[in-house]
Amino acid sequence: MRRLLVAVALALATTASPAFARDTATAKKDLARASDFRVRVSAALYLGRSKEESARPALESALHDAHPSVRAAAAAGLAANGDASSIPALEQVVTSESIPDVKAQFRASISSLQSTSSSSPKYMVQVGAMRNNTVTPVADAAGTMKTMTQNAANSLPGAVVVSDKAVLKAAGQDKVPLIVLDGAIVQLGAVQGSGGARSYTAKVDFTVRRMPENALKASVSGSATSMASKDFSARGQQALREQAIAGAIESALRQVGPGLAQATNP
Repeated sequence: MRRLLVAVALALATTASPAFARDTATAKKDLARASDFRVRVSAALYLGRSKEESARPALESALHDAHPSVRAAAAAGLAANGDASSIPALEQVVTSESIPDVKAQFRASISSLQSTSSSSPKYMVQVGAMRNNTVTPVADAAGTMKTMTQNAANSLPGAVVVSDKAVLKAAGQDKVPLIVLDGAIVQLGAVQGSGGARSYTAKVDFTVRRMPENALKASVSGSATSMASKDFSARGQQALREQAIAGAIESALRQVGPGLAQATNP
């Protein structure tokens, strides 16, 4: 059972955004106080993807959580957060961890952070226009998709996600190739599962353009399905839609590596 729960936590770390926490303040409270380990797992993954510096102490504390899935999720969150100063905290717990799967996640996170700290940016990514091309409503679709894309792009090897104001200065001074990702939700629909539970499937398309030439270099697509739920409230359904969209974005950006390599060439 323990091995299964750890596997679930690690799978969540690479698929879709958690449906519980909706902001970092809530996630920190959930990670520290929630009685349900699944809520703590979800909070740890949310904090990791937030990329906020203030999330690191909460995640480091969670490395000592009583539940193995939460410890594994905290380590995955630290790797996603990308702050190499978390390496000592991970090294401290890896020697005392008794569960092999959790120990493996600790080591993987250490390796990921060491690689991040020693690598230099190969290209810059600016998240451009985001659209919802479906009839399914998504609250602040453009803003939600933009935030999710920025979080996912931050994990691309060699990529540095830049804001609009930083683009021209960084491109001119550092001479690092700049690409722009424009995206759209092209499919989003509900799927009825067993026992009356509902999930959502989503598909997103991205174009990859090199700037300042505005040259189209590649296009990629990704799709994902949210976890099934019987929460039919407006908030619950919105969370499932966002979960499916986040998974589709990550699926697309996992394929974007070759496109980005091509985009960095004149």
